[in-house]
Amino acid sequence: MSAIAIPTPRLGLLAAQQATAASAELLRFAADQNTIELLGQETVELLADALKLALELTRELGEPDPDGDRGQLLAACVKFLDGWVG
Repeated sequence: MSAIAIPTPRLGLLAAQQATAASAELLRFAADQNTIELLGQETVELLADALKLALELTRELGEPDPDGDRGQLLAACVKFLDGWVG
C-alpha cells in the first residue's frame, strides 16, 4: 500500500474523527452492559488509525524522536492496518 500525502491540518482532523468514532463505540459498549457482540475489531482498528495519523502529524511537524520509539509505533500501526484498509 502506498502512502497518500495528506495536508498537515487534515491529519489532525482525520485522527480526531477516527478517535471519536472509536470512543463512541466504546461508550455504546459500556452503556449496553458490556455485551461483547457490540464491540468489534473495527473499534480497535479505528483507534490504531487515529494513533497512526497522530504519529504522522507529529513527524510532519518535526517533533524529535531521538529513541525512534514513535517511528517503531508508527511502523507497527501501518503493518497492523495494512489488512484493514488494503
